[in-house]
Amino acid sequence: KAEKPDTDLRPMKRWLQTARENRRKWMHQQLEHPRFRNDLGLSTPAFRERIYAWVLELATQGLAKMPFPADVGGQGDLEGFLTCMETLATFDLSLTIKFGVNFGLFGNSVYHLGTGHHHEKYLLPLLDCKFGGCFAMTETGHGSNVPDSVTLVVLPRAPPAGNSKSTFGAAACDTTAKHRHTPVEISRT
Repeated sequence: KAEKPDTDLRPMKRWLQTARENRRKWMHQQLEHPRFRNDLGLSTPAFRERIYAWVLELATQGLAKMPFPADVGGQGDLEGFLTCMETLATFDLSLTIKFGVNFGLFGNSVYHLGTGHHHEKYLLPLLDCKFGGCFAMTETGHGSNVPDSVTLVVLPRAPPAGNSKSTFGAAACDTTAKHRHTPVEISRT
């Protein structure tokens, strides 16, 4: 039988709600603007265009820069970013995923795996909405089984034809760069 903890969790719960309240209100204010009217029945291309326009709008309002440190042009507010993304998910999951892939997966892979050169070449323009990014895991003819990825990049050669990563859906329409999750082997020959 589990024992009840002696710790009073109410102060922590109040702190978490208060710390997140301002960012949640900010996100709701953004989404209440008429430009975020959710029209049902759009065609797939029109829906994709609308979602991408919303991504750009939220990015220009500061959401894209929120989680990144100031030394790369960000605001250093990961908790605020996660709160906004949580709030965004209650509005439109397509928008949440598109924003998360562009700035969360792609942006963070550049930030954490890249050097200063990559930050300047890719991350800063991404945060300024000069291009879109995505995270490619799907292999042509293999699917999205990342642990059993069959694409192997042997540096300095390119992967053989037919062993490539694919981008599909909206990511194929409006991204300029992608992070490829691929095992790498360095050839000594």
